Amino acid sequence: ATNYFTSNTAPLTNVIPILTRDADDVLVACGVVDGNKLPRIADINAVLKLGARLPNEIFDFSTNFTVQAIHEGSNYDDPLNLIKRKGVTTVNLAAMMNNRELGLTLRFYVNNLTDEEDPRQLGGGTFLTDNPDPTVRPGMTAAWNILPRRPREIGLTAIYNFQ
Repeated sequence: ATNYFTSNTAPLTNVIPILTRDADDVLVACGVVDGNKLPRIADINAVLKLGARLPNEIFDFSTNFTVQAIHEGSNYDDPLNLIKRKGVTTVNLAAMMNNRELGLTLRFYVNNLTDEEDPRQLGGGTFLTDNPDPTVRPGMTAAWNILPRRPREIGLTAIYNFQ
């Protein structure tokens, strides 16, 4: 098991030893985080959203357009700053048409227009492995987990208000 705690040997210096237990259940330091960047925290994150409303109605529908760009800056995925992730920018588009007389709203959208495939998050850890033999204690196995980003998504939403 990995334990994270503030070191008692270096007061107020933000040194966080990362410890693991060896086969004899003795704590062993495998790395020290001193001055590293926090994991999964980017220096720059930004969102830009632009919207426009057409001055004229098309087929008695008022029309709105929006474009949204989301930038997630580069960051490290681990406390030791070993796994560096690149910055990712995704773009979303939407067009909405609304007819109040008919009670009908249509929305066409494209999310992740650039089809960015870089995963949202990478992670590591351990999990218990169970043995069907009750005389054998469970063991620990290393594991990776990946949280994927949603792929390009294209859709049409229709809303009808019954009056």
